[in-house]
Amino acid sequence: MNNVTFSLIKGKFVCFFIILMFLSGNVLFGEEIHYMCGETNTGSDCIFPLIKINNNTSAQIQWSSLEIRYYITKDDSYTSYRFACESTPVSLGIQPTQVKSEVVNRSGDEYYLKITFTASSFIPANYLTGAFRFRLYVDNARVKNQANDYSFNAGYSSYAAWTKITLYKNSTLVWGIEPGGENPTTVPTEVSTPEPSTDPTETPVLTSTPTTVPTATPITSTSVPTPDVTDPPVQNDCTCDSGCSARTDISLDFAQNGSGEYCWTVSCIGEYVNSWNLAVLEINGVDVTNTWVSATQLPARMDGVYYIYYKANYSWSHFEARGVCNEPVSDPDETDPPPTSTPEQTGVLTSPPTPTPNGSDTIWIEAESGAVYSPQILKSDSFADNSPNDCASQEIYFEVNNGSNSTGSAPQDGHMAYTFTISQSGEYRVWTRVKTPNTGDDSFWVKMDSGAWTKWDNIGPFPEWEWDSAGDYTLSSGTHTLTFAYCEDGAKFDKLLITGDFLYTPSGLGNPEPGLTGGNTYRRNDMVDVHGNLQVIGTNLCNKNGNPVQLKGLNTHGPQWYPIVENHTIPNLVQSPGIDIVRIAMYIEDFKNGDFWNGYLAHKEEIKQKVVGYVDDAIDAGIYVIIDWHIHNNPANFTSDAKDFFAEMAQRFGGYPNVLFDICNEPEYTEWPIVKSYAEEVIPVIRSNDPDDYDNIIIVGTPNWCQDVNTAADNPLTGFNNIMYALHFYAASHKQSYRDKAQYALDKNIPVIATEWSSCDYDVSYSDFTEADTWVNWLNSNNISWINWSFCNRDDKSAILKPGVSMAGPWASSDFTDAGTWVIQKIQQ
Repeated sequence: MNNVTFSLIKGKFVCFFIILMFLSGNVLFGEEIHYMCGETNTGSDCIFPLIKINNNTSAQIQWSSLEIRYYITKDDSYTSYRFACESTPVSLGIQPTQVKSEVVNRSGDEYYLKITFTASSFIPANYLTGAFRFRLYVDNARVKNQANDYSFNAGYSSYAAWTKITLYKNSTLVWGIEPGGENPTTVPTEVSTPEPSTDPTETPVLTSTPTTVPTATPITSTSVPTPDVTDPPVQNDCTCDSGCSARTDISLDFAQNGSGEYCWTVSCIGEYVNSWNLAVLEINGVDVTNTWVSATQLPARMDGVYYIYYKANYSWSHFEARGVCNEPVSDPDETDPPPTSTPEQTGVLTSPPTPTPNGSDTIWIEAESGAVYSPQILKSDSFADNSPNDCASQEIYFEVNNGSNSTGSAPQDGHMAYTFTISQSGEYRVWTRVKTPNTGDDSFWVKMDSGAWTKWDNIGPFPEWEWDSAGDYTLSSGTHTLTFAYCEDGAKFDKLLITGDFLYTPSGLGNPEPGLTGGNTYRRNDMVDVHGNLQVIGTNLCNKNGNPVQLKGLNTHGPQWYPIVENHTIPNLVQSPGIDIVRIAMYIEDFKNGDFWNGYLAHKEEIKQKVVGYVDDAIDAGIYVIIDWHIHNNPANFTSDAKDFFAEMAQRFGGYPNVLFDICNEPEYTEWPIVKSYAEEVIPVIRSNDPDDYDNIIIVGTPNWCQDVNTAADNPLTGFNNIMYALHFYAASHKQSYRDKAQYALDKNIPVIATEWSSCDYDVSYSDFTEADTWVNWLNSNNISWINWSFCNRDDKSAILKPGVSMAGPWASSDFTDAGTWVIQKIQQ
């Protein structure tokens, strides 16, 4: 078959496919529901659909006209549910409080979650919204069998159109098939059935005769010429995308911003790919649209290369591929030799990668590097950035709390201060990466050194992250301080650039903030070297010789929010203040209480590698280290993830006497039998993967945020060696009655370790050092090891460092908070 014949047949098929999809419910020309399954476990205590609405019409749609129906089946007589809208695409002017729900009985055991909106704003024409994250809980944490639910599909691991969730507009069904309805190729009764004006030569027989067919707007792109059917085929015929007749070979590092359709090849990606606001991004046929993917997660190469297909509709769409490597990366399942020739290159890119600005004084700074004072808060966003030298998986920005406005003058609180040094006097421009949802939330205050505050107003508005200039300054060589303060709530701040190159405009994520380089030679070698493998004897933590030992140390905070600096933070903590043990708090949840927590489940490999680096630092520094599964949940919901994680950690670190495993940070709303059952599954995984014959200490969390150790004392784990039970307290809130619970456990021969505690209240808003002294005296008198919360520079009463102080160290006494100064004295006693 020649190319002309094949193209004609292909054209007929595409034309028929367009008609068929139109008849099946406005797939191409109406509204769509795009779905991703957020909870694939069919035995979870909640339903977690992630939903986008695609407005494929030429008119805007008012939110209040829409209704989404997600269909479920009642499992038993229990029909009480709780609904949570965890997040919304706020750039479109809709908040979680403007999302309403009810569970409606359709018939018999069939129900549906009815979701409506009260917002007066609109979805723009030809626009795919951001994600709504909905959760439907069965009351009393009962398990919901999602396998029986019509709208559930665990296979939707990325967003795609899904007809088993229906959409109504003004009470008329405009998308999807209800339970018991026809298959998706049947015309919904509410949808008209247009007919093509001219039939294809080989028109398939349709069950109903359309009257008109709309003219689909072709995709246009200046970068890829319209294919000519007489041209010879490309050398590598990759069928993994649908618009490539010619490809362009790219070199890394590479970025593309803006709308259009592009087809590329590259032989090597050494670090990662990232994208946002794209319609499609496929690499060798695998959908990686709008996500961060490390090089190790990429699919195998085809013919020795990666075929990349990019399609975008917006000016702020973005794709980047990072990591120049001299040799192609190895694919474990790759058997094909490298290509003998380069694929055909006929496309021309319209937006080459943005060069690095000229000049020696070019300074990139992350938002979180500045001092933090409320009411500004640190949050996570999958499209925000920060330095891979700190934590590659972090996606952090600052936002002003709702209701906090200071439009008349600069406030006394809420400052972010950035100190930098330049070597050349001259003119400098300050760029910032910001997000401003509307004209009412689009300003900050800014000043350089001791100069006057300037209102930086009318930023955007930018519904997505964009770079904007915050002013030009004449600066002398030396050190300067640039300070920002809040002006209007809702404005978000991610990153800044200070440059003397006025011809340069940053784009995308910009460049990373430079990190500290080199190692740290500090080592306190008299802890693990002296005490060796720890063991539990009675209620005591003992050393290798069976003698009681008490360890004192600090917790790190979540690496996605307050990263410690590898090769620096832990060695400096060992040198001064002189900790014996550090607990690495690896937060687990991706979403929690409506916020994107951005924990391990959101970026497994990246966060895991940071934890591994921290543990390596502790081992090199000669101290003990706790690997903490820092969950705030029912641990049984994540048993499989925990077993996979601890199997790998046991294999890697089980042979080191330094390492302890904390398998369940703080069980919430969970009784001890559930926690015990979870531990009975996870502990054998650790033991079976430990490479030596010695059982490292395993710490098990206890109910009510690890405050009810007494419940474990009445029904302890049996059949395992070297098990301890976690005790947590915040001294200003938890007083004598909580010590009584812990004493009860000790009296029943239950070994306790205080893996998290602070001198403040549990809302971290005020301190009670008198009560904290009482607690420490009790811990010391009972030889209970303790790890204080927490080593970070957050603006709260539990933080060890003052806001803005470097996490790397070393530190002066003036760098520590009152809580930090107090607990360091306790460590050194």
